[in-house]
Amino acid sequence: MKKYGFKPLAPNQLRADAAHRFSATLAGPVTLRDRDDEFAHLRYGRVTEKPLLPSLPLYPLDISSLLALSTTHLDQRGVFCLTGSPGNTARLYHPRAIAQYALAHWNAYLLSGQELHRDGFLRQVEWLLTHELCLSDEVGVWPVPYAIPAYHAPVSSASASTQGCVLSVMIRAYQLTGSEVFLQTARRAVGAYQLDILDGGIAAPIGEDGLFFEEVAVYPAAHILSGCLLALLGLYDYVGVTQDGRIELLIERCISTLHLLLNCFDTGYWSRYDLLHEYLAPEFYHTFHATLLEILGHVTGCDHCLKLAARWHRYARHPLCSLRSLLTRRMATWWDNRGKLWLRVHLLGLTTPGNSSSLRRVCVPLPLLPEADHTRNMLNSIAQVMELQWQISYLVQHSCETKRTHAAKQPAPFIHPWRFPGILLYCWHGGWQLLRLVRQGEGYHLLLPQDGIVCAAFAGLVGKLAGVRVVCMDSGSMLWPQSPGQHSRRALVRQPRLPWYERFCRAVGMLLYRPSLRMLAAIAARCCDQFLLANEEVAEIYRTRFKVCPDRIMRLIPLVNAASLTIVEKGAKLRLRVGCGLSPDVILIALAHRPLVEVDLSVALEGIALALRTLPPLIRTYVRVLIAEERLGQGKVMEEIKRRHLEDVCWVWGEARPEEIRQLLTMADIFLSVGTCRADDILMVLEAMAAGCAVVATRTSLSHARLLTEGRGISVLPDNPAEIGIALTDLCKDLQLCRHMGSRAREYVAHHHTIQILQRNLLRASFFAPTLAEARKSVL
Repeated sequence: MKKYGFKPLAPNQLRADAAHRFSATLAGPVTLRDRDDEFAHLRYGRVTEKPLLPSLPLYPLDISSLLALSTTHLDQRGVFCLTGSPGNTARLYHPRAIAQYALAHWNAYLLSGQELHRDGFLRQVEWLLTHELCLSDEVGVWPVPYAIPAYHAPVSSASASTQGCVLSVMIRAYQLTGSEVFLQTARRAVGAYQLDILDGGIAAPIGEDGLFFEEVAVYPAAHILSGCLLALLGLYDYVGVTQDGRIELLIERCISTLHLLLNCFDTGYWSRYDLLHEYLAPEFYHTFHATLLEILGHVTGCDHCLKLAARWHRYARHPLCSLRSLLTRRMATWWDNRGKLWLRVHLLGLTTPGNSSSLRRVCVPLPLLPEADHTRNMLNSIAQVMELQWQISYLVQHSCETKRTHAAKQPAPFIHPWRFPGILLYCWHGGWQLLRLVRQGEGYHLLLPQDGIVCAAFAGLVGKLAGVRVVCMDSGSMLWPQSPGQHSRRALVRQPRLPWYERFCRAVGMLLYRPSLRMLAAIAARCCDQFLLANEEVAEIYRTRFKVCPDRIMRLIPLVNAASLTIVEKGAKLRLRVGCGLSPDVILIALAHRPLVEVDLSVALEGIALALRTLPPLIRTYVRVLIAEERLGQGKVMEEIKRRHLEDVCWVWGEARPEEIRQLLTMADIFLSVGTCRADDILMVLEAMAAGCAVVATRTSLSHARLLTEGRGISVLPDNPAEIGIALTDLCKDLQLCRHMGSRAREYVAHHHTIQILQRNLLRASFFAPTLAEARKSVL
């Protein structure tokens, strides 16, 4: 077989190296740093020869070097295993190694025709059949027999490369013998590809419809390239025999995700081993990546894979690239093993926490920002769904008497996030208080900052110093630097005229405020490990402006308040209307304002006026509009209503408190959300959908556009009263359409915004390692 620049070693040297590696494995779990030694002498290439039996396919990866280990690494049954050091009789049976050894025998049999290779292949197949772990009648896995602490993986976790190699073995055993036993086993192996890691499978979702097959099937997902590529080779073998259309779609989803992420693996001089730690791949894995991409490119006809494989082969041959990668890996090894430890222990005074609780300790830095109420609503949902997994505490920079809340020392009045340089001092103050808690031995496993700028910046830096995972939850703060009107709304009451020098200082502060926001946002984007985003516009900013890899961005599914999901009987709804002084037969349009929702009242009221002029007189008499507005803004709303002579139709109702808005949505037939800024409050739209309202919202938000598709609502152009008027006219004329739209919206929220979905998203972003018992229960 043709090898690509590989120098074979003597069998004795291979055997000695394998025995040394396994003795290290018995002493402790395998880590990435051990893999340099583990595979330093094994050379894999691409098979180019023609088989003697053309009816049977060769395995495209040349792993014939494994056959040199067979003299001392076979047990009495002829099954491949790793032995310990001299005097140690323990044996390690790794399913992936056994499957690869079987494939090496398979290729040797097809190229030489010798029966001993056929027998060796079938002996490995028999072991794999015996040691399959069936999670259900449709799913089978072959667990890894050791823990991998670097990726938070316990003993007996699933592996994409193992599933892929075993799948290739079973398909070839079926082609060789024609026995249905092997095909059924292959089908169960494919079942793990179709399951999320949370359910015992190997698939990790990325984006809206993407997925990645994980070499270490735990969360946080590491996205190890070699494991996903080997898993894909197994799927191609399966589809080649079964022609299963569902699996072909699964392959297409994974290939599309690979094309999206491949640039993240390329550093410009070497390839990365994974995307979690962003380690540079050892020399073996770098050439292995190039070989696997070359094979995948030939199988799929993908020019992108072939060009990238050729580029990575050039990296391996270029002496400067090899030297740079070697020095970088050595420096990374020193930094991980010594530099970080010295910095944390001697300079920062950090110690390893002695926490005996089985719960993960989570600290939530809270911002003193306008959306704090919305943030706390989300945190109540998180505390509800993660009660059994997390022990949550909160860090606030103002006085608070809530349980489990660490109130930082009250900052000086000039330290606030509204102006420069206060925002930088506010960030420094929060970071110092968080670091103080970490130094006191709080032992946090996870930091969960609640905005993408201030809290995320100082939490990200502290997390990097302390070695704590940081997951940023951003509902729209990343849009502040792009929204010049955001900070002006924070001063609703005009201050008296200030002296010229103070006005000058404030003008300079406002001039430097937005650059400060962008700087803190860049720090947060670099230091946070994962981003949970409820807003599509925010995700686009992270991807384009800050070059955040798509695998670090996850969609946050807001959990709508349970009170909004309560089905209200028609009689109760009518009684609510009567209690508020409304006729039971009115067509009620609701319009609400919250600090995060920039409602352009002039556009909304103009659209309502156009609809009233278009509606027939009889229907017009039934239309009423209730506007929930904060007390400070009610005067402006009344002026707009009077200017358009809508006093008989539009009323200002309540003070826009959450319970009042929920009551308003319960009574309403139509909810109108008209904004000129993309930083909208998506939770309010979801509450309206959950209450069964027909929603009319602007298209400025990609989140709105996605929610209102398939007849769940009507999206209109921003700053276009005519479209608003047409939408309201259609709904008021056809109440059956209005109710049908509200019913579809309610069903969507009830199905897609549940406690279970929110919990799964949080587990994907934080930590989850399924045990075999949990995986079997979730599948069954």
